[in-house]
Amino acid sequence: MVPDLCFSSRALDQQPGVMGRVAKWSQDNFGDWMIVAIEVLNTVPSSEEKIRRKALSKLTAEEKRVLGL
Repeated sequence: MVPDLCFSSRALDQQPGVMGRVAKWSQDNFGDWMIVAIEVLNTVPSSEEKIRRKALSKLTAEEKRVLGL
């Protein structure tokens, strides 16, 4: 699967589908669409932030909960 387009969720929900179909695309799953949420950053993360994100990605949900993250 190759990403084709990026929309904010508001803009995505306003797009007409096949044959004018209207739906809450950001909330529904359809066989012909794969909607994936991505994080959009307004700034380039610092090297410390990159290290922090890498370390956090290794933790399980339970470990994050215990650490209060």
